[in-house]
Amino acid sequence: MPYRDVLKRLLDKIDGATGVGFVAQDGETVQLEGQLEDFAHRLHLAYQGILLQTLSSIHGNPQANLRLVLSIHQDYTVAVKPLAGGYFLVLTLKRRNNLHKALHYLEQAAEELNQEL
Repeated sequence: MPYRDVLKRLLDKIDGATGVGFVAQDGETVQLEGQLEDFAHRLHLAYQGILLQTLSSIHGNPQANLRLVLSIHQDYTVAVKPLAGGYFLVLTLKRRNNLHKALHYLEQAAEELNQEL
């Protein structure tokens, strides 16, 4: 499965998207795309995995009911979408406009990746 194609399509569809990453449960980057510097992007993705695991343990479930983690900051937004097998998808946006559209496309990409996992 060409993960890169799924991620590139996601970035191309969303105005203001700066990066997207497909990550394994242990925080290891499987594939990343975008304008973020490679090392910083990988570190960002790993920290999103720590956040996802922490939230799951706080709520007492292994990501079973966690559907999306959305962090809205002053200049950017981060959406973390859990996938099958403990994988997850992280989308970073410059701004909040068209957030609904971005989340719609994130869900489509997640469905496509879940079919391959």
